[in-house]
Amino acid sequence: MECHGVPVVTISRGKVVYERGQLKTQPGQGRFVPRQPYAEFIYKRVNQREQVGQPSPVIRKPYDGEIIAI
Repeated sequence: MECHGVPVVTISRGKVVYERGQLKTQPGQGRFVPRQPYAEFIYKRVNQREQVGQPSPVIRKPYDGEIIAI
C-alpha cells in the first residue's frame, strides 16, 4: 500500500492551524518534536499487512464426480 497526498487542513488541540496553504498560528503556540521522516516501524507494519492480506492459492483436483441435472 502506498499513499500519496498533502494535508488540506491540520487541526491541533481543536484549532485549525493550517488551511489552504496558510499557517494560522501565533508565535509561541505548539512545540517542535523532532522525528525522523518515514518512520521505519510504520513501513514494516504496512509491508507485513500487505503480505498477510495476500490470498494464497488452494490446489485442488478437477471435480470428477457425478453431475445431476435438475
